[in-house]
Amino acid sequence: MENELLYKNRSTSSCIQAAYKLLVSNMGGFFRATWFPVMLSSIFLAVLMVLNLPNPQAYAIGSSHMTLYAVISLVSLIGFLVCSVWASARLITMLNGQKFRLNAIRVVLLALNLLLIYALVYGLTLLAAYIAMRFLHCSLMTLLADNWLIVLGWAVVFSLLSLPFLYISIRYLVGDKAHFWHGLPTTYGTGLRRMGFIFLTAFITSLLIGVISMLLMLPMTILLFANAFSTIGVMTGDPSGMPGYFLILLGVTMLITFFVMWFVWIFEFLVYYFMYGSIEKQREERRTTALAIINDNEEIFTP
Repeated sequence: MENELLYKNRSTSSCIQAAYKLLVSNMGGFFRATWFPVMLSSIFLAVLMVLNLPNPQAYAIGSSHMTLYAVISLVSLIGFLVCSVWASARLITMLNGQKFRLNAIRVVLLALNLLLIYALVYGLTLLAAYIAMRFLHCSLMTLLADNWLIVLGWAVVFSLLSLPFLYISIRYLVGDKAHFWHGLPTTYGTGLRRMGFIFLTAFITSLLIGVISMLLMLPMTILLFANAFSTIGVMTGDPSGMPGYFLILLGVTMLITFFVMWFVWIFEFLVYYFMYGSIEKQREERRTTALAIINDNEEIFTP
């Protein structure tokens, strides 16, 4: 993509409009680049979810073929992860024009780095809770119930402090010479200064994606509720009433839903992509203004 199109000062609504226009105008290219890994990842995820449903048929399959069940579940999980990286790298290659191998490595490293950060924060949170339990001589549930306002406040603060990683992640994925840890305090500080813009963009985009996802996932949701009620009935002694092909129907529905949802995720990614470009443009304008002021001052004080 041309730098002039990406690095442009935009508002939240402009980022959403630019993402929509780019997706619609290049839908054929996005589809050709990603349809095969997306199809495979959808198949793997559908199989994984169907096998792990609380369903009498799935339970019977797992009980009678435990080794095969475990192998298929493991292969499906690994296949889903590999194909997700494959599809994501193909998408990013279309956007930054760099080698597929480099983008695939970046996707994996980004996931590992974010997992490390959140695991560290989660571990420190558990350590603080453990110290509080020992100091107050109470259980975890009692601690949470008596201090729910503090827990809620920490969850809100943690969510807000996580927002700059939207900018950092996109910058790492699509930048020419981006590094995750190198210069992280600087890039995180940039994200904090643009917190309002990032929050508004993420909030509106999440609302749009939520509404679209609810509509697209409605058939799958109906089938999942039907499966849940049927399973509860079987547990209480009632007959199942589900046809023998129900798991196949549910699996096919999941496959189609996950495949379509990928392109919804592309739209969300493109919104944050243009958000990143807008922040980078603002940083450039800020540096240019600062240099201009310095040069003006030097001219003033030069005899």
